[in-house]
Amino acid sequence: MINPADKCSALAVLTLRDGRVTQVSHRAASAGQAGFCEVYATVAPEHDVIVRLPDRWRGRYVQFGGGGFDGFIPSVSTPSSGIIASGHNLAEEGYAVAVSNGGHRREHFAQGSFSSDRGLSLSYATAKIFDTDQVSQQLIEAYYGSAASYRYFAGCSNGGKNASVAAAYFSGQYDGVIGGDGPLGLAGDEAGGGDLTGYTVKWIDTFQQGMTISPAIGNLIYAEQLRQCDGLDGLKDGIIADPARCARQLDLSVLSCKPSGGSALCLSPQDLAVIARRRQPYRLNGKVVGAPWGIDNPGETGGPEVAAANVAIAFHLASPVELDRFPVAESYADIAAGLDGVYHMTGGLDAVARYIDRGGKLMLFHGWEDTGVPPQGSVDFYRKLRQVATVKGRDNARLYMVPGMKHCRGGNGADSAELLPVMARWVEEVIAPGSPNNPMLAWKRQEGVASGDVVRNRLEQSVMSRPLCAYPLVAIYKGGAVMSHHSFVCRKD
Repeated sequence: MINPADKCSALAVLTLRDGRVTQVSHRAASAGQAGFCEVYATVAPEHDVIVRLPDRWRGRYVQFGGGGFDGFIPSVSTPSSGIIASGHNLAEEGYAVAVSNGGHRREHFAQGSFSSDRGLSLSYATAKIFDTDQVSQQLIEAYYGSAASYRYFAGCSNGGKNASVAAAYFSGQYDGVIGGDGPLGLAGDEAGGGDLTGYTVKWIDTFQQGMTISPAIGNLIYAEQLRQCDGLDGLKDGIIADPARCARQLDLSVLSCKPSGGSALCLSPQDLAVIARRRQPYRLNGKVVGAPWGIDNPGETGGPEVAAANVAIAFHLASPVELDRFPVAESYADIAAGLDGVYHMTGGLDAVARYIDRGGKLMLFHGWEDTGVPPQGSVDFYRKLRQVATVKGRDNARLYMVPGMKHCRGGNGADSAELLPVMARWVEEVIAPGSPNNPMLAWKRQEGVASGDVVRNRLEQSVMSRPLCAYPLVAIYKGGAVMSHHSFVCRKD
């Protein structure tokens, strides 16, 4: 029997169809840690890939999407969101894992400056997914002598956007796809403005109309939202479990400034108008093209995301623009043509529907308090997906809206879960998510415990746990220990 370290070393001279192996190393198994071979490869000009090949492989392969503007190689050990596989050692569980820098190196292209290079932009949008997969499959076959039996793709934020591309355009490569907190669909899908063009114009509108709120006012609004809506699920725990219901009955006018004045923090008529506008869809010519902001902390909106909108525009203009003077209405069609038609930055609704109709499994998730990508976009896309998919296809897709979670992680809610292990049981054992043998649970990590801590970060050592309910179900408190998922039931609003 060939020693794993020797097998790993042999990959250093493997000839790839595209790209080249640049480095290999083997880590021997030790107490509590699996052994694996780690391979670095580059696809010209600077698409860097890492593939981790476990000694005890179970025929599984998972490819993780990127984050932000990419330009760096994400962790091979820890997914971008704790919702995907928190507390799991993927090598120990038999996954070959692949990650990449998205086609360009940050030290050469700060922020989104790579958008001026068509080749690098196309790699960032779609080619990185294909190239990473091709490199990985060649390494897997060379190392194990056979192809992967089960193939998965997962990511959050830009990785969530990547997930829609994987399902839509590389559907034959993946048995299961998990995508969170990212733009979905194309501008022509009419799915509520959750696409990348809709995300871009919503950010431009937010910036141009002055719809940003100071942190102090944002905290005031957030506290009032909790006061009015926290108990709608039967328990006051600092989490709004049903933001949609909250939005229907929320009255922020109670925070209005009094005519007599005073020093107390309050909402001016302008503040109330800004909040009302933020929480409406962005429309052009009577058509919804951008999703509304949610029941979040509006004081946390702004900053890097505005720059992201600028860069997204640059993908079709190939030059920086001044957001305060950018003609949104006149440029909308051109932005959509560039982002959707040229780059295929996101997966189209019909193509994603074909993926689930053919039997591919899809899990979408989104933090209800995401202030980077409007969560309503995922809700609207999922609703539309169920309309266009076949009856059989609908059963192959799930959406999990995570109460109290911000962008991919953080917030007061339970922001750790096991979507990847649940997906594997769904694909490999045909056990549906949420069934007794494949439960959907989320939990809150202990303070100071990193998401990749596989020893202390398990459910039984969490601060609190909740059922992760498939949309449109909501977790409702039924009585019992307030910190335990056993005290909640998923049901319709």
